[in-house]
Amino acid sequence: MAAQQAEYSGDENWRPVILLFAGSTLRSWVTFGAMTFLPTYLVLSGYPLIEATFFISAMLIAGVVGQLTGGYLSDRMGRRPVAVATTLCSIPAFAAILLTQGALQIASMLCFGFFLWASFSVTIAMAHELMPSRIGLISGLFMGIAMGAGGLGVSVSGAIADQFGLTATLSLFPVLIFVAALLFAVVGYQRKG
Repeated sequence: MAAQQAEYSGDENWRPVILLFAGSTLRSWVTFGAMTFLPTYLVLSGYPLIEATFFISAMLIAGVVGQLTGGYLSDRMGRRPVAVATTLCSIPAFAAILLTQGALQIASMLCFGFFLWASFSVTIAMAHELMPSRIGLISGLFMGIAMGAGGLGVSVSGAIADQFGLTATLSLFPVLIFVAALLFAVVGYQRKG
């Protein structure tokens, strides 16, 4: 292991990892924000609370399927293209949640969960491959700090909702997703091995 660490130490570059981390933080902000505010949005749109929470659970299950699919596709098509494409695809899906009703709205939630979550495992794999001698640190950085910082972003969303309304804070999410996709796109990524 020590020899492997020495082999990789000269190639490690924190800049692409920081870009991935920043994009992952924004994605986590949207993830936790959607889980927090979409139930209220659905209830205000006329859904009973039990149905609203059921639809959120279905969205999360679609996200699990998305993670598996994203990982599978990234092994065959490349990490960065899959991370960028799936993140971008989640933008129209989220917009459709706000612009539609009924079955189309629920289908949009499933698509949103699938596409946004699809890049989770991919970006972590990218970070591990960029820093192969620091897998433990990278795992803690992305699974701990990025998600925690994204959770803190929900507080900002809450403040925006209090000041300007729920729709205003939800309308910010596509912008955050777009910036995350841009950050993933500019990562100087070269898979090792």
